[in-house]
Amino acid sequence: MYYKLKDCLNNLEKFKAILNSVKESERLAILKQQDNSGNTILMLAAECGYLDIVKCILDLVPAADLQELLTVQNRSGNTVFHERTNAVKEYMLKSVPPAKLYSLLAIQNEEGHTALHHSARGNNVQLMKYIVESVSATDLSNLISTQNKDGQTVIHSLASFSCKDIMKCIVDHTSN
Repeated sequence: MYYKLKDCLNNLEKFKAILNSVKESERLAILKQQDNSGNTILMLAAECGYLDIVKCILDLVPAADLQELLTVQNRSGNTVFHERTNAVKEYMLKSVPPAKLYSLLAIQNEEGHTALHHSARGNNVQLMKYIVESVSATDLSNLISTQNKDGQTVIHSLASFSCKDIMKCIVDHTSN
């Protein structure tokens, strides 16, 4: 079933028909299946920027199963929130209840990067503003101070990519 879905990632109607043909109780198991690189169908759709496919998957996965699907890591330790296009990442993050957002963003890959390290590179002020406003001050502090294997934090990433607007957003939020 994984490869049937993979083959029609660029055809929403066909993808939706195949996924709808699967019993709701079996969808999570199918969507958690991984290819040789450890990527799930959701990861592949997000990586390719297929927002309609991502929306379809998130709409058809029961809310109780969503957290489990979103925390699957590939062989590099990346979740669906690492290295994905900003529009897709923003949509997925907004589909997560704020109370569960921190646990998803805190997952580190094999290099020690969190999804926030990767988001910093994209310099997406709106996405970072959403994150900053959605997590508690304590969680935000933990997220931005998490070090990768090289000892670099999100703040280091922001500084190296000249993301002044995002840094201002974080400073404004943490100083209030």
